[in-house]
Amino acid sequence: MSSLRFYCWLVYLSSIGSITGCQASNSLEAAISSPKVTPIENISTQTEQSTLIYIRGKVSNRAPFLTDGTYQLTDPTGQIWIRTSEPLPKVGETILVQGKVQAESLSLAGKEEEQSYIIEIKKLQQKEQDEPDSQPHK
Repeated sequence: MSSLRFYCWLVYLSSIGSITGCQASNSLEAAISSPKVTPIENISTQTEQSTLIYIRGKVSNRAPFLTDGTYQLTDPTGQIWIRTSEPLPKVGETILVQGKVQAESLSLAGKEEEQSYIIEIKKLQQKEQDEPDSQPHK
């Protein structure tokens, strides 16, 4: 019975696509090109592990390692560390990142504390910091 229900659902979805034509593909393209961005303050240790999210912010710090590195992303609501195996972005760049939420328990001054961070899947947009104009204004 469930396979019949699934088939009916597919027929329904395909009929909507043929009725709306280009509008369906345009709205799909819009959803892909402008993903729902999660404010950093909404990412917590309570967020389910490996949840796929999109975050946007300015790179405020970097920490290169031997095989990978991390960078800190800041938005108006907070900051979070992003772990990547790709080259690190420059401090001051504004980027959009697709990543998975991870949490790790850290022991600081004898106190156990859970910290969330992001494993970068890919950088979707990258904009370098505006450089000051080298020409003097008259």
